[in-house]
Amino acid sequence: MKPATDMELITRLYDAALGSADWQDVADLITQSFDSVTLTLAIYRPTSSVPDFVASRGFTPAQRRAYQEHFFAQDPVAAAAMRRQIFNRAVLGSDLVDDDTLRRSAIYSEFLRPDLKAFHLLGGELPLPHGELVVFGTHRPEEARPFVHADVRRLDRLLPHLRRALEMRQTLRLAEAHARPLQGTLDLLPCGAVMVAADGRITHANAVAERLLAHGDGLGQRDQRLHAARADQHSQLRRAIEHAGRTTCLLAGGEVAGHLRIDRSSGQRPYQVMVCPLGSDREALRAGHPVAVVFINDPDGVPGPEAGLVQALLDLTPAEARVVAMLASGVPLPQIGAATGTSYNTVRTLLARAMTKTHTTSQVDLVRLTLAVSAVAMPAR
Repeated sequence: MKPATDMELITRLYDAALGSADWQDVADLITQSFDSVTLTLAIYRPTSSVPDFVASRGFTPAQRRAYQEHFFAQDPVAAAAMRRQIFNRAVLGSDLVDDDTLRRSAIYSEFLRPDLKAFHLLGGELPLPHGELVVFGTHRPEEARPFVHADVRRLDRLLPHLRRALEMRQTLRLAEAHARPLQGTLDLLPCGAVMVAADGRITHANAVAERLLAHGDGLGQRDQRLHAARADQHSQLRRAIEHAGRTTCLLAGGEVAGHLRIDRSSGQRPYQVMVCPLGSDREALRAGHPVAVVFINDPDGVPGPEAGLVQALLDLTPAEARVVAMLASGVPLPQIGAATGTSYNTVRTLLARAMTKTHTTSQVDLVRLTLAVSAVAMPAR
């Protein structure tokens, strides 16, 4: 197979950074292009003793652990590289430690030669933000021809792109790590919640929002973007999202970017919509990254609290919690009795016990307390 050109390698590096190619495939391509047999690409962090192995070739997981836990401390090449602080440029292993010294080392006789068949080294170290350090190395066995300075010059052309690709990888992973907990939280809300990019493109919608948008009653999606049926209200929605895209939750001081009502063709009460900016650093947000969350409240479709939740939060019996949950959902007392198979007097007795336990003095106070404590925990339905 014909070795990859420099441009093909660079393209594949950025593809891997963006997730459209596998880093292991990139490692295979590099070893093939440099006619080597092993490769390691790892990121070392000052806050962790365990490196992040991005890709490797010719190393088993057990061999990686053995090197990290035992042989790294005996590696004269790694020690020389750290001592000389050679960053952002390619280097030959023989420029750091002469061949005879390497042959006499314990790591070569006990690990590199018997396990990896690795002797000749071509590599480099690349500092990343936040004190992280990329360590890259590819190797040939002792009987193979050594790497030469032409290989060094070629790797020098690739290293800046490798550093940028890994910086992109780190940034995207951090953004995704921040987004996952937020998405999980939105899925627990009893109202609709839609994360949108600056152009209105939907990046995530919780279960409630998916149902609202699929219904298409005054608010839906078109070309994967939020869309209001009335033109004037759609313009208001777009302006609120665009405003959120120009600020951040910190600069906004916790304020929302816009409140609006979205009328519904069904004649039901309008959706109540609130647009809130996301992110602490607008410059760090990449294209397509969510800049705002749009909360959608359906005043005619707000679910009532669940009896099991009310029982746990207010420390009630199952019968008391069932009555309280139905009352908070707007069911009159006679209908509660008919639905539960109990008399009207029994329903009133259960409510009286619940008010005593919750230190409330009226049904209104009991309903207000029930809705308040259940709102933060009630899963979306």
